[in-house]
Amino acid sequence: MANWKKIVLEEDITGAGPIAVSSSAFSLTVSGLSAAGTPSGTDQLLLWNGASWESVNASEFLGAAGAAITTFTNGVDNRVLTATGAAGANAESKLVFSASTLEVLSVNSTTSGVKINGGAVGAASPYITPSGAHTTMKFGDGVSGHIYDFQQNKIAFDSDSTNTYIAANAETPEDLEIHSDQDILLAADNKTTVSSALDVTGTISAAGDISLVGEVVGGSTSSVSVIQLKKSNGAASSSGDVGVGTETYYGGSATTLQPGYFYYLNFQGGWTATSATSNTRAAHGFMGMAMESSSSKGFATKGVCRVAVDPSGAVGDPVYLSTSTGRLTSTAPSTTGNVVRVVGYKVGSNLVYLNPSPYWEVV
Repeated sequence: MANWKKIVLEEDITGAGPIAVSSSAFSLTVSGLSAAGTPSGTDQLLLWNGASWESVNASEFLGAAGAAITTFTNGVDNRVLTATGAAGANAESKLVFSASTLEVLSVNSTTSGVKINGGAVGAASPYITPSGAHTTMKFGDGVSGHIYDFQQNKIAFDSDSTNTYIAANAETPEDLEIHSDQDILLAADNKTTVSSALDVTGTISAAGDISLVGEVVGGSTSSVSVIQLKKSNGAASSSGDVGVGTETYYGGSATTLQPGYFYYLNFQGGWTATSATSNTRAAHGFMGMAMESSSSKGFATKGVCRVAVDPSGAVGDPVYLSTSTGRLTSTAPSTTGNVVRVVGYKVGSNLVYLNPSPYWEVV
């Protein structure tokens, strides 16, 4: 390969002077030149464009002031260059770039800092992560008060990272914990929906309404304090449904239950369909309405209930245990030997306020 040479001219070759330039076959004839010294921005450079020689100002290569990098320090692979004055450059020991990762190292470490990775389209997502000995990365600072403190599986929202935070624990699968120095406020323009079981070990306070679709179940030491209950009759829309505040009983067993029908607790601890035909436990025993086909779901013993078969009569009429198995009626049984027992009042179509009387009469 030919040795390339640089020729610096101290005058404009487009004017008159001792420079003769031939554009053929890379031919260049120069006469009357003296040593040029250090190039300046007004000096001319000769360049071959493949067909002819052309001249350009040296300032286009050296910068407007004609300055070049004359000093270079800390030259190490992958370091990012920064300017140190008009003609100096420094390879920063705290700024390292390799492949698609830029790392900013800590002031007191050569191995720990923060990394920014560009990822790979379609294969790996870009990310920002602490590196080396660091396990936490903050967005904001203590002075600004805007702190988002990422600590592995924890996001903390103040400088005291043990208080207000959202964290995932080490269980498999993980639990999510939301912890606050004071209150946790759930505010929605419409509503906040909990789609699975809600396990509360403390107190739930509500300034407005709490609407329940399922049951409120407490342990042996739990209690529910209610200032006001609101429930429309129409809310119990299917057989076996009950209104808020309805008392229920859990216990016993049964092979087949029909929601909205009535059963009594028999001698064996199981549940059998009621009947007012004769003076037996089926007529005057402990009774309740099946809420579902499984006895484990419990029996309604007092409160608003939607029965499977309407007892007839008008709203406000007393209802009695019927001689038809598992049903209620607004007409008192009248056949000799039948049992007359008031079990509640009709409050709507297929809706009964259940309150079985402990007293009965035999016809």
